[in-house]
Amino acid sequence: MVVKKEEEEEEDIQVMGINIFGDMFQLLFFLLGLYAAFLSFKRNKGLGWSIIPALLFSPIYIVYVFATKDKNFKMSPLK
Repeated sequence: MVVKKEEEEEEDIQVMGINIFGDMFQLLFFLLGLYAAFLSFKRNKGLGWSIIPALLFSPIYIVYVFATKDKNFKMSPLK
């Protein structure tokens, strides 16, 4: 059995004690969740049960909405 030192166990890139890739990944999924929730509200014209898969499976839900959207449905939050 090989015993590793504490320095060897940490392979994440850290700058001033902040895990850069982990924080960026977490921020990306948070923003995807917000966008999926926005699409769910807009698609259902209010709160509905589809908010649950939108928040739990955000990337898949965004692709699903894009694939099944109507011609008049706009996905942009800016217009």
